[in-house]
Amino acid sequence: MKRSKNIQEAVNVLKSGGVIVYPTDTAYGLGADCLNRKAIARVYKIKGRNFNKPLTLITANLDQVKKIAKINSFELKLIKKYWPGPLTILFKLKTKNRELRTISKNGLIGIRIPSNRTARQLAAKLGRPLTATSANLSGKKECYWAEDAIRQFDNQKIKPDLILDQGKLNKSEVSTIIKLNKKKIEIIRPGKIKINV
Repeated sequence: MKRSKNIQEAVNVLKSGGVIVYPTDTAYGLGADCLNRKAIARVYKIKGRNFNKPLTLITANLDQVKKIAKINSFELKLIKKYWPGPLTILFKLKTKNRELRTISKNGLIGIRIPSNRTARQLAAKLGRPLTATSANLSGKKECYWAEDAIRQFDNQKIKPDLILDQGKLNKSEVSTIIKLNKKKIEIIRPGKIKINV
């Protein structure tokens, strides 16, 4: 695994179908181009994640979200209140793209705009969202600095191509995941953002 502090180098890896470890507003994440099927498959293999489990996405801005998801007025209010930040919203997929359908579930896909500037820059420079599952082996603890990720992945047969090292991140709760049914909010996973329902 190569280690770098250069965002453009990480973007080049993503564009070439590689998988990176990168900082988010919660912990380090495993990132791949959301439209590259082989890269997505590698994320599952690197993490040891069940292929039936969906992956969430990180986007640079609302325009990227609008290209792949349907957003209603209530969701837009939540977006304006909580984004950028650790709130993942399950949106209805707009696109019929096969790669996005692969990582979604029941026509829904989890998306957020993170408060971490580096994560947003990656999505902006890539030109589309990237996967945002936590950079750890399934069942292991989240990684809050590069050394954590190196320890978890270094002895694995399949490992990330590059670690974008932003130093030690503050320990944080996972992102809150919600689903909306009309104007009713369902908490799928409690996390850092507290929403009264």
